[in-house]
Order: sequence, then C-alpha cells, then structure tokens
Amino acid sequence: MQVSPYLFFNGNCAEAVALYERAFKTKAKVIRYKDAPARISSLAPERFIYHAQIRIHDDTIMLQDVLPKYATSVGNNVMITLRVDEYDRNTALEVFRILSEGSDSVGEMGGSAWAKCIGILKDRFGVSWNICYY
Repeated sequence: MQVSPYLFFNGNCAEAVALYERAFKTKAKVIRYKDAPARISSLAPERFIYHAQIRIHDDTIMLQDVLPKYATSVGNNVMITLRVDEYDRNTALEVFRILSEGSDSVGEMGGSAWAKCIGILKDRFGVSWNICYY
C-alpha cells in the first residue's frame, strides 16, 4: 500500500502541474475532464484537469480541478489517497468500510478513468480519504 496527498484546485491545476514538474524535474501524467468517462466529461471546462499524477522520487502526489459547484478553499483542498495493489482489492474494501464507520459523508466504491475502483469518504474526524486500487 501507498499513501499519497491529493491536491484540489479551482481551475488552476494545470498551472500547479507545470510548477511542480519544473520544481521536481519530472513529467506528470494528466487526464483532462474532456477525456474522462462520458458521465462526467461534460461537467467541467475542457481545460480542467480530471486527474494528474506527479512522481517525486518514490512518492506520488495527485492533483485535480474540482467541479465548479465544489469550489475549494484552503483547508479543504487536500485529500489523503490510499493506493492498494490490484491484487489486494479486499484490503481496499475493508479499509473503506472501517473508515466509513460513524461517517455521514460516504460515497460508493466504483470505477474511474485512472483506477479500477475508488471510494471517497470523509471520516468521522473530518479527514477526506480516497481509497483506490489499480
């Protein structure tokens, strides 16, 4: 398993990606909303980034432009992502179930354009989690 920060932006994610690529001398993997699954591709401007990953040595940070109706502010623009190997699907489901206990902000585990399955929740302490497996 790996844990990664997930950073959220209000339409300026591409600028952040360019800065981080320069700073860490790396190249990001980027999926724009226009290239995302049909059910969400039309929800954001074409220039918005649906998902980006930047490798920094052995670690990864993930970035995204949020949909305009979910504008972020300092303090709610970071999520912790737990990335579980595809062969450990049961671990991802178990962690999601446990972190969901006592939470009133839980999504469903489901597929995405960049992982076989993801589940997003805010635990009972207000910490945002993205549990995914590849």
